[in-house]
Amino acid sequence: MKQYLVLFLSVLILVGCSSEVDDTDIIDGEDDTSVEGFEDAAADFTKTEFEDPAHVKILEELDVCLMIDQDSTVFATCSPENFRIMPFKNGVDVKDAFILQMKAGIVLKGQAAPLPERNVLIFERDAGQLVKVNGFRGDLTATRGGTNGAKDLVVTFYSKEEETFFDCIFKWSGTSYDFKFVEGVNWGEGFKPIKESMMDSVSKDIYTDLMQNSKIF
Repeated sequence: MKQYLVLFLSVLILVGCSSEVDDTDIIDGEDDTSVEGFEDAAADFTKTEFEDPAHVKILEELDVCLMIDQDSTVFATCSPENFRIMPFKNGVDVKDAFILQMKAGIVLKGQAAPLPERNVLIFERDAGQLVKVNGFRGDLTATRGGTNGAKDLVVTFYSKEEETFFDCIFKWSGTSYDFKFVEGVNWGEGFKPIKESMMDSVSKDIYTDLMQNSKIF
């Protein structure tokens, strides 16, 4: 990822010095405010009630939060202000396959430190037990109907070191979500889609960096 960003920033510097250099060598010029075909899935942590009573039972089973608010502890309560649950597989009950979004700054039950950023976990039930099949230290921002009976995901990651956001596409393989490519980048002026000719090399560099920094786990 650093190689890509160095190249990209170099292009921007050259653009400022000469009108003959075009940043579309790496990205398309238009702002990309929404990924084509995807629906907004950003978590709304302002709600006071869960959409489905099953969500409370799921959190109780996971045992990551307190069912009743207690003044004597910093642990997060099992409330829609801290957690969001949504299905991702067609025709499968949410209690057996779901996406769990967790708000940044909360302290999970049994943990000592708050989550530094939003977390997204994918769970499936296997032999009666809930099993985590994916984890992302980022923000689920959009979904769409995908292949293999499960939704495609857009997960937005933030690189504090580079002060840059990345929209990454994940597709269901049949047993877990696989990284496919980076859809766009945002260094503070809105998301811009990556040029198709640069997609593979840029995606490879960013994926390597995300793995090295445990953004995907």
